[in-house]
Amino acid sequence: MRLAAAAAERLGWPALPALAVLLLVLRPLVRENGPAETALALLYASLCAGTVLCARSVAVGRRLGLAAPVAWFGVVVVARAGDARWLDALALLSTLWITAQVTLVAVETVLARRLSGRDALAAAAFGYLMLALAWAQLYIVMELWSPGAFRGPDGEVSAAELTHLSMVTITTLGYGDVVPVAPLARVLAGLQAMVGTLYVAVVIGRIVSDMAPGGRDGR
Repeated sequence: MRLAAAAAERLGWPALPALAVLLLVLRPLVRENGPAETALALLYASLCAGTVLCARSVAVGRRLGLAAPVAWFGVVVVARAGDARWLDALALLSTLWITAQVTLVAVETVLARRLSGRDALAAAAFGYLMLALAWAQLYIVMELWSPGAFRGPDGEVSAAELTHLSMVTITTLGYGDVVPVAPLARVLAGLQAMVGTLYVAVVIGRIVSDMAPGGRDGR
């Protein structure tokens, strides 16, 4: 985790969306509760640590220490090694918490306009990807809390399928193979589509405008 986080700090913000895309690509290929899932958790902890290190350079108001991703990874490893439902619940809630924190750090960095050019665009893209991951975690919590809240092609849905749902919802693509069924699940999906559309129009649109000739960064 230290090597990946150090690489993210050295390469800067452009490395973070690349790591997030790698995480999204590998997620459906990894079998749940297998050794590869622990490696995937390590990659995610590295992504969170890299975000912390990159955010330090722009001194945004929300601070997230390196201890947070390390503690999260420890909780996940202990939960998978044990056989207690409360540990699984703790791991699930801690994943939701750290995903929300990293998403807020990325979005706050972009909105504070402390970055410019390539770094600003990379941070905005990373924030967009983290919004997709945060909503995917919300969907997972919702499905575990209320089984049947979502319906997949074969009835039941997996974490990978809910991540897919989050990605096609935030982009308003909507294949329809995984759908929200419960009223609260539908509300969450609708809110995600709205937030995703506004994020692209307002946040990324403003950055592209700043980079254009005559803009804040283009002059």
